[in-house]
Amino acid sequence: FRQHSDNKLTALIPQCRTMAGLDALDEAILREFEDRPTKLKGRSRFARVSYREYLESMAQTTFGWPPTGNIPPLSSLARWLAHELGEDHIIVQDFVAAVRRLRKKTEEEAVARLA
Repeated sequence: FRQHSDNKLTALIPQCRTMAGLDALDEAILREFEDRPTKLKGRSRFARVSYREYLESMAQTTFGWPPTGNIPPLSSLARWLAHELGEDHIIVQDFVAAVRRLRKKTEEEAVARLA
């Protein structure tokens, strides 16, 4: 039974594409195994670290660094990163600050063109 549960939950790891999904997986592991040792806890921890590293890399490379481009997709990504990594994460803070600077610059240029 234990091996079946381990295999079943291990198969779910690639489907966890958000922190909420990883949280749900951790809850399922805790429910199934309680405090008994299992390799699945380590696999889940590795998936969480890998996902966090992926988000950090995406924040720094998708739109360049500092980020440039259209404000709506940048703002959307900033909100997603804040939700997934937390507002206090240093990369999120830097990304949001860069997007705010870019938005302010774009707004100033638009006002200047209209004047």
